[in-house]
Amino acid sequence: SSMTLLTLLSSKKSNVKQLKELYDSIGEEAEERAGYLQGPFHYCLSITILITFFVIVAPDQMYFPIAGILLMIISDTLASVIGKKYGKRLINLPWLKTTRSLEGSLAFFVSGFILCFIAFTFLGVIDPLTQIHLSLEAALLYSLITSGLATIVELISPSTWDDLTIPIATVVIVFLLTLT
Repeated sequence: SSMTLLTLLSSKKSNVKQLKELYDSIGEEAEERAGYLQGPFHYCLSITILITFFVIVAPDQMYFPIAGILLMIISDTLASVIGKKYGKRLINLPWLKTTRSLEGSLAFFVSGFILCFIAFTFLGVIDPLTQIHLSLEAALLYSLITSGLATIVELISPSTWDDLTIPIATVVIVFLLTLT
């Protein structure tokens, strides 16, 4: 949570030298309009929200926020890299005034499925609080649903907001689905 606050307070106009230097070193052009480190702030905020919520509400299901955080860290980055390098089939998103590539979205989905399966399988089995085991079928189903939802959320979210929307929207929806 302290990192969340630091990224919010970092700006080009900050009176604190270290916060200004942080902004200057990692700030992007799109963040100048926002006036703060929007990407890193959303990144830190989503981690803080997910971990805090699950520690309080469902500490025995920490595999959900971990899967969401892995999607944000690895799958979103991989989708961008693959999409920029190998993206040939573009998906036009007029509401975002941009395009995404089918190759990048496929990379997101496949890597997301693998990451979620690892999180749900290993952390669902080695849960120190309850020792409740997720079945292989449940881990596969959760992984498929989570990676599918996350891919859709990534497709429809503005790139400056996806560090917030991907992990939170995906984890909340999948968690709510498991309550029924």
